[in-house]
Amino acid sequence: MSWPAKIFFFMQMSFILISVGNFVLATLPQYRDDSALNTLPIPSPDSKQFPFFVVEIFCILYFVLELLIRFWVALSPAEFFADIL
Repeated sequence: MSWPAKIFFFMQMSFILISVGNFVLATLPQYRDDSALNTLPIPSPDSKQFPFFVVEIFCILYFVLELLIRFWVALSPAEFFADIL
């Protein structure tokens, strides 16, 4: 495996683990903000949920960028979307 592939793999796994860990931590009772249940899905900056929201946004942006790059370098974009994996 080439070193760029190793770096890509490490980054991909890191973002997956960060995203899963962020989700798990955000659901713990001590980090929940039940006062914001009936508001917009974007927490206010002074909310307990705001740091988790920011981390999740960065993870989503990385995953979208990765999908766009995979689509850009695919030999056949139609086959790329037709193939599940």
